[in-house]
Amino acid sequence: MAVIAAACCAVVPRVLPRGERSDARAPVPVVSLLLVTAATAAVSLAGVLPGTLATVGGIVVALLLVAAFVGYERSSELRVFPRTTYQAGSPLKWIYLTLGLLAFGVAVESFVPLFGQQLGGLSPLAAGLFGAAISLGWSLTQLGSSSATREHTVRRLRIIGPLLLASGFAIICAIGAVTARAANRSS
Repeated sequence: MAVIAAACCAVVPRVLPRGERSDARAPVPVVSLLLVTAATAAVSLAGVLPGTLATVGGIVVALLLVAAFVGYERSSELRVFPRTTYQAGSPLKWIYLTLGLLAFGVAVESFVPLFGQQLGGLSPLAAGLFGAAISLGWSLTQLGSSSATREHTVRRLRIIGPLLLASGFAIICAIGAVTARAANRSS
């Protein structure tokens, strides 16, 4: 990865058109970024706090902070997302929501080998291959979906993709809940 990144650093300045350089810096949307960071911290804390009430409280706080972020973004001149994101009928909000769900999916996928070892009793090699199989599945799915050209198929894929991702999250949560109950009973 480092070699590829170095090659990109060498090539990009030669390929991109030269633009006008200015010493003026774009202002940073500090309030928006603080709200998003606080929401992320609330979710992180909810995951480690003991007790169901504390976990639910952390998630509620995170949702309130996300709502505050959206409210602030809609009315602010200095924002993270383009103004058109918040206009009625804009597809940008759905694009950003989908990207967010995909980011969650990738984060969960990072722990698949650990889950395979801890919950499934797999060897490190088998757990790693299990994680690699999921990556292969993502790659093959992307090849298939990116070659779709018919509007009906594209529309269907836009709906099926997030539904499959949400279903996968629900299954993972259900498995985690069952496993946690079984572990509590045995201890």
